[in-house]
Amino acid sequence: MAARKPNSRKPYTTNEALKILRERGLKDINLRTIQTLCEEGKLRCVPSPDVLQRVREERGAIKYKHRRIPASALEEFWARVKKSGLVTDEQTLRTAEAAAYLSERGYEVSPMTVRRWCDDGTLGCLRNATGKQRLILKSVLDDYLERVL
Repeated sequence: MAARKPNSRKPYTTNEALKILRERGLKDINLRTIQTLCEEGKLRCVPSPDVLQRVREERGAIKYKHRRIPASALEEFWARVKKSGLVTDEQTLRTAEAAAYLSERGYEVSPMTVRRWCDDGTLGCLRNATGKQRLILKSVLDDYLERVL
């Protein structure tokens, strides 16, 4: 099923929003990430009309699979992601991958050390859409190697 055009007035389903974000270059995202973004208020979601009727009748909770994402909310989220630098042509490494990359170059560094460097600002890193994973640009890691190690 092809995703609707971004300027569509109808809200997107979570699957459609996921497909649009992946097509735009945000590869480290899945349905669980979209659910977390909705729950944390980082991505505005609305319940679908059929669920609203059922909720009124049953007074039950709205499940995330029935949520819809307005086009404007998706565009706002995409603007924040682009501004943060998460979408880039450069290769990004997670902490374990960065530690392995350093090990290949002769530096024995654990993923926890890379994580600490990111947290204290020693090594510049980005966060994924939910803010939980650290993503390190390979070029930043190479610059850090030249400067410090």
